[in-house]
Amino acid sequence: MTFCKELQLDIPQNWSVCRLSDFINKNNTGDWGADNRSDDSIEIGCIRGADIIKLNGLPRRYIKLKNKTKLLTEWDVVIEVSGGSPVQATGRSALITPGVIKRNGGKITCSNFCHAFSFKDASESAYFFFMWRMFYDNDIMFNYEGKTSGIKNFMTETFLANKWVKAPTELIHKFFDIVKDIYSKIDTNIAENNGLIKQRDELLPLLMNGQVSLNSDLANRDREVYRLYSSELMCW
Repeated sequence: MTFCKELQLDIPQNWSVCRLSDFINKNNTGDWGADNRSDDSIEIGCIRGADIIKLNGLPRRYIKLKNKTKLLTEWDVVIEVSGGSPVQATGRSALITPGVIKRNGGKITCSNFCHAFSFKDASESAYFFFMWRMFYDNDIMFNYEGKTSGIKNFMTETFLANKWVKAPTELIHKFFDIVKDIYSKIDTNIAENNGLIKQRDELLPLLMNGQVSLNSDLANRDREVYRLYSSELMCW
């Protein structure tokens, strides 16, 4: 470690200092779009503040063709810039993986209450995302909120002007590869869960109204498993 006068803290040797904005190529505002299709519109999934965490089953909206530039690309980072509460800061974030785009119809954007960052080097997105999460989890974002009409708004440009440590490029790229692999597994699991939920929702009404029934052998096996499981619980 070595002392950094600029940040007034110890940082790893060979790491540098940069502004947060140095990572970003473009800062896109969102587009909530319309409820219904028109001749000059396309259907998209739209990320609201309420969707930041799950990024699944996004509401379907219609945006003008001329606003296609607002469509998100792989490894963008979306942040919530309006909303929050007295105990929840604005600035919640989401990493847009290939799986997020795929399971939400292939075309997504964010609402007007969010911003989307794209990066000069997409491989730096994971480093930036977890750096942003670190600031958020330490309640730093509360210091960068303004109010208009009673709604809290995040002062994005002011926050991005701050400086922080930057790891060497090869380390950032290695970190990205690790994060990419982890999120690929997460997205695969979510896709499988979505498939199972769809099957359940299709079969359950048919089972309840008697249109289909369980195979008798399968039903007997399930009853036997339940009996043995119940016996074990009683022993405990």
